[in-house]
Amino acid sequence: MIPSTFIFLDYFPLTANDKIDRRALPKPSLNREYEYLAPRNQIEAKLTEIWQKLFSISQIGIKDDFFMLGGNSLLAASLVTEIKKEFNQTLSPAIAFEAPTIETLARVCSQAENIPSSSIVKIQSLGTKSPLFIIANDSFLYKHLVHSLDVEQPVYIIQEPLGNAAEMASHCLQKIRSIQPFGAYSLLGHSYEGLVAYEIAQQLIQANQDVIFLGLVDTPTPQVEMGIERDFSLQTTFKRLKMLFGLSWEDKVSFIQERVQYRIDEGFKPMMPLLEEFSNAYVPQRYSGKLTLFAAEFEFYGLKNVYFGWDNLVTGGIEVCHVPASHRSMLLNPQKAKFIAQQLQHYLDNLDF
Repeated sequence: MIPSTFIFLDYFPLTANDKIDRRALPKPSLNREYEYLAPRNQIEAKLTEIWQKLFSISQIGIKDDFFMLGGNSLLAASLVTEIKKEFNQTLSPAIAFEAPTIETLARVCSQAENIPSSSIVKIQSLGTKSPLFIIANDSFLYKHLVHSLDVEQPVYIIQEPLGNAAEMASHCLQKIRSIQPFGAYSLLGHSYEGLVAYEIAQQLIQANQDVIFLGLVDTPTPQVEMGIERDFSLQTTFKRLKMLFGLSWEDKVSFIQERVQYRIDEGFKPMMPLLEEFSNAYVPQRYSGKLTLFAAEFEFYGLKNVYFGWDNLVTGGIEVCHVPASHRSMLLNPQKAKFIAQQLQHYLDNLDF
């Protein structure tokens, strides 16, 4: 795991033997959105004990948010394991999205009902706006983005195991239409899931349905991804290196986080060849609608095509939103994800339909 919090020190406290005194290191501060509220019943008290153990924090209130505390997919899996032990109740790790506080989670546990894993994660099912459907293999990648959207914005994450883009799109579309059978659809996908979102939009149009928003987060066409249009010139290389050295400390930390995560994410590495195979096998067709591309600025390679190759396929226009982040940090970093969420909400709020 990589650190979720960084504390900058002028010096390290040392022991008499000139070793770092870990006990004297400052604890991460907890920035609360609400004032501390203690458990009010036995279920909340037990859940508080579980959370304090998982997060190694001595005082957690019932309104503190799972993700604001540093929650991630591994901690969510540990949480549901502990709930199974304590309450003999089976929950999906996605419950961290649907009940992100001890207060809301206690209501779920008090029902004494098992909630099986679902491929549809309801982030916000209520609201006055047109729903947004996010295509994801891992819903936790969007933990920062979804919590930065408008409270009136309905959001659903459609989870689907990685596979052939067209087949994934068909399965996801069935789930989407179980929520919204007809009407104007808004879709979003990152990286390979962006290709799946693109294919879903194609299938919706073929079914005479309207797609009012299609957003791809750092998703090039398979042809660009295969390296056909990469720019590895010395000029571009020096430009990228200059950009890296010019980053703020926050962005440098974000860049290091991403590289460390990439190195230690052993569980995902074996899937890379398969993912590349799926991507290369997909042949996107022309799309008559409009495309919004969220493009990461911080990469060591350059793309000759600023539209990532989509201008050869999309006939309804392309809008590019440049994100001051790298491919992974644009969603993993809270500030970068919030930037995308703000831009995304602006696009969604100004749709013509």
